[in-house]
Amino acid sequence: MLYPEDICRRLFEQEFSDAKGSRGRSNLIKRIAGERAFPVSYLLRAPTEKEIMSDISSYQRFIASWNEYPFQRFITRNNIHYQHGIPGDNVPVRFTLNSLDDLKLALGRAPAAEISRFISRITDISEIFNYGSYAVFAGLGSGLWELSEDEFCDLLVVLRQLEYGMGGGRLYLRALPLKGIDTKFIEKHDAIIWKVICLAGRDRNCTDLTNWLKVVAVPDGFVSVEILDDNLLDYYHGIRSFRIPHDQLRYCELPGDRLLVVENLQSGYMVPPLRGTVMVFSTGRNLDWADGEWLRRKKEIYYWGDLDYHGFLMLAEFRRNAGMNVTSVMMTMETVESHREQMVNVGNQPLLMDQEHLGYLTVQERETFEFIVSGCLKKGMKSSYVNRLEQEKLDADYVIRELGRYFDVLV
Repeated sequence: MLYPEDICRRLFEQEFSDAKGSRGRSNLIKRIAGERAFPVSYLLRAPTEKEIMSDISSYQRFIASWNEYPFQRFITRNNIHYQHGIPGDNVPVRFTLNSLDDLKLALGRAPAAEISRFISRITDISEIFNYGSYAVFAGLGSGLWELSEDEFCDLLVVLRQLEYGMGGGRLYLRALPLKGIDTKFIEKHDAIIWKVICLAGRDRNCTDLTNWLKVVAVPDGFVSVEILDDNLLDYYHGIRSFRIPHDQLRYCELPGDRLLVVENLQSGYMVPPLRGTVMVFSTGRNLDWADGEWLRRKKEIYYWGDLDYHGFLMLAEFRRNAGMNVTSVMMTMETVESHREQMVNVGNQPLLMDQEHLGYLTVQERETFEFIVSGCLKKGMKSSYVNRLEQEKLDADYVIRELGRYFDVLV
């Protein structure tokens, strides 16, 4: 037997709740959108004669509780022929809700108020886009449901002003000429704003809000630049160090005959002054700038990275992008063997590199790479498995000595 409290609990869990593991909110939103049909129906498990005889008081409570339930029209009753004088007239057998209004009544005042608020919100949005029905905007789901009242009001302010291409390809998102709203709101709520635009059919086959507005993307992936020779400082009016987005470095010609590219930030700070040289460091995987035309005018280009799988992969990527001769420094067997005590074992490192990238490594670099990824193990020697030597772990005097093989060190 299911009592009114049992049905109320099931309704809450299955048609309203957003608790972890519950599909109630999802089911509710689908019903509002018309994607999940009514009715909602539950069998009340009216008891058998045998069950009644074993616990007559439970049967009496079952009948009384449903007789007292305030919305009798949701209850289907049947006459059941029981023996032994057990009354079987109008026994509750099914609970059925045929509409969203029925569901709101059955859930109670507080849930009903939240549902009404959500419907009011999607109605307001539909009116902005002159939609005859709010149902399509129910797809905004929990993202819209969970906005505070102030946030929702701001959303309406934004939606009334946003236009396709309003950034003109020259404004950042924060520079859009919006009235009565701080543009940080768009940055914070870009996902729901974009979803509204898509549901309204106004996306124009764009991939995201930034593309639709035609705003300039915020610079990302900065690299550092250091002028290593004082004789080159006049090129940037005495500026020695600066950071620049990696995609803009492609068009920013650096002075000097020699370029040194260093994978990590702290490793760059280990490099001493070098004649005729500029260093680009803290590059990581931001190496697309290496195809810049100005690199072709350099007499020599050098690359220094970590001695591990990713370090050699980035060396290969830099050579591929640059399309010219690049000399690696301190990425040798000698460096590995002289710093074995500083090496560590990093789990989940790939053991193989694809042939395309391998093709950009020299024979000596391949040998070093294969030795490292195999754990730096030698036959006949008892040694631990290690596969990574960070640039920062190299001795300072070793770094200066090795750089001296290729550069005129100014110290």
